[in-house]
Amino acid sequence: PCNTFRVRRESHHLDLVIELPGAAPIVIENKVVSLPEEEQLERYSADNIRALGRGEAQKGLLSLTDPGWENAEHRGWVHVPWASLSGRLAKHLAMTRPEGDFVRELAARWESLLWDLSQVLELTRPLLGESLLLDGDLRAVLDTVRIGDAVEKARVRRFRQDLARLLGPDVMRRVDLSSAFGSGGPIVDVKVPLSDGALLGWQLQGQQWRRFLIAPEELQGKAPGLRQARIAYAQSQHREWFDLSAVSAMISCLPAANADFKHYAPGFVYDYVKVPEATIAELLKLAAVETERALAYAAERSRPSD
Repeated sequence: PCNTFRVRRESHHLDLVIELPGAAPIVIENKVVSLPEEEQLERYSADNIRALGRGEAQKGLLSLTDPGWENAEHRGWVHVPWASLSGRLAKHLAMTRPEGDFVRELAARWESLLWDLSQVLELTRPLLGESLLLDGDLRAVLDTVRIGDAVEKARVRRFRQDLARLLGPDVMRRVDLSSAFGSGGPIVDVKVPLSDGALLGWQLQGQQWRRFLIAPEELQGKAPGLRQARIAYAQSQHREWFDLSAVSAMISCLPAANADFKHYAPGFVYDYVKVPEATIAELLKLAAVETERALAYAAERSRPSD
């Protein structure tokens, strides 16, 4: 514990450190929509907070997006939603009179912004019967205030949380589930390791449902010869994995533009079908089935041949 009150920003790459006399410091990681991975927060606990030289700390993740933690806690980090902070600020402003009109007005406007953004996120919470992508008209409205990407990032994060719960802890220990948001829209994928060092799995990017393969390390790189070697490897060793007929049997699909393997360096080979009419419920069901298929395929390929 310290003997003086002090507030620091970006101390040891921590967003906010609040030190109170006679108490453990309070460390706040502040996020709007994009959330840190749990591993990053654990590194902060082990390295950055320890570097403060103040011993243990109270740790809070302040964010607009729900990280999906059980009981809002993960290894000592407690999630505090922006809506909660807004309510506390409003209560504080009603009880006190911050010195100066500027401070009072700034605090009031910040409280209003926090509340408005939290309500937008709640109103756009994804429903099972909806598309994962926002309706075009709604997206256009949100883009006028530059929060369209933020809302879609939050929807992707929610989809990932729902999928993790659907898969269950046993499956989650055997796969790598990740999500992101890029220029092509939401990206969600599951990777499963193969015995030869390759990875395979499925990926949802925008309206494309992909089955992919990440080649072994010795086949990775940007040289033209390596690209052809990766495609030959996928063709000869894992052509069966790229048969998307099982996907088409489950969900309404449109074919890819051509029948060739699609590819980008250093090692990603894929094929896809388009799923423009898929609902979140359909995508969750498909994702669960495709994950089991990937695990079964990997297990089959790891068995020694007779």
